[in-house]
Amino acid sequence: MIDLVFIISITLIDVTIFFKEIEKPKQKRSSLLILLAIISFVIVLLYTVSLVLKAF
Repeated sequence: MIDLVFIISITLIDVTIFFKEIEKPKQKRSSLLILLAIISFVIVLLYTVSLVLKAF
């Protein structure tokens, strides 16, 4: 149950950061923040897949 809360909260934070940065004009955009959001999203995705595989 804690895993599910963790996955949902990290995903929401990532999506929020990603879209707030994408909306900014190109000069003010932080590519590092976008990169970190994508990387953490991929990590959470891999974590979710490993949890699903453990369940079966």
